[in-house]
Amino acid sequence: MSRAVTIDDVAKLAGVSRATAARVMGGYGSASKKSRASVEEAARILNYIPNMAAKGLRGKGMKTLAIILPSIRNNYCNRLIHAVESEASAFGYDVIICNTHENVETELRHMRSMSSRQVEGVIVMSSARNVSQIDTQYLDLYRGDMPMVFVDRTIVGLDSDVICSDNVDASSEAIRKLLDLGHRSIGVMTVNRSVSVMERIDGYRRMCEQHGIRYDEDLIRFIQPPVDDDSAQGLARLSREATAELLDRGCTALYVMYNDLCAGVIQELDERGLSLGDDISLVSWDDDMLNVLMGITTVDQQVELMGKEAVRRLLAGDGKQSNHAEHEATVSVFPAQLIDRRSCGRCKTA
Repeated sequence: MSRAVTIDDVAKLAGVSRATAARVMGGYGSASKKSRASVEEAARILNYIPNMAAKGLRGKGMKTLAIILPSIRNNYCNRLIHAVESEASAFGYDVIICNTHENVETELRHMRSMSSRQVEGVIVMSSARNVSQIDTQYLDLYRGDMPMVFVDRTIVGLDSDVICSDNVDASSEAIRKLLDLGHRSIGVMTVNRSVSVMERIDGYRRMCEQHGIRYDEDLIRFIQPPVDDDSAQGLARLSREATAELLDRGCTALYVMYNDLCAGVIQELDERGLSLGDDISLVSWDDDMLNVLMGITTVDQQVELMGKEAVRRLLAGDGKQSNHAEHEATVSVFPAQLIDRRSCGRCKTA
């Protein structure tokens, strides 16, 4: 990897003194508008990342990890945060939480910030599906010296440590249950096309093929909340619309791969007077209290164990930083459990 860009490089390209470049990048002292613009443009061209630790934004001896997530509202992410913070605290580490809102550019901004803060390691649940979504000038953030572990989602084309669930097998088991109950038209709802989601869809496809059922992509709904309405209410509205579409297409069972969609599903079923388990079957991913109270059959991931393993992977057993440069990428797969509740019943039209 090429050497890190320094403030001297920025000053040289901008045609100003080192002191002027340092003032502009450090946000202190004064500089002319022309000099400021030149320095900022040079920093952009060189992809310069200021050392925030050297600016005193991190206390001496502070041990810090970071976790970068697509949505802190999601129950899976909340459980992961809790597990990571608990395990990190046991080793004397603090945790910085970064929310990307499923936006790759925001993720890159957080990655740059954590690199400049010189955190001891980063746990990432990336919004990028492929390295092609990441500008080449920023790839070193993912491939550089900062220890990093990916949880749940991988980035295709990036060789990295990954901790995930057995998405294909767990999804196959969930669909097998619905097929064994006579369901042949199973609607699917999710929010993105991440690697983990596509693996779950692959499990769905495999079970359909094994049972001689045509795999119908028209029964899969990818729900993407608009940027100006990513609230829980907005997501419920979209999932309710998707539920209506799938029911109108004759689906007798629904397979929800993103638990936050369940509220809208339940609203639409209630509006139509349909009873879970009797009139319609439902399986969801990731357990929470709504699933327990409503009796929703759920594929539950071992989120707490995955979060703790991610911290341990970043740190040595005694809490010291791992040697990332000499570390070989590994994949740890955790089995997911199908929790059978009353939301699945025999298909009445079978």
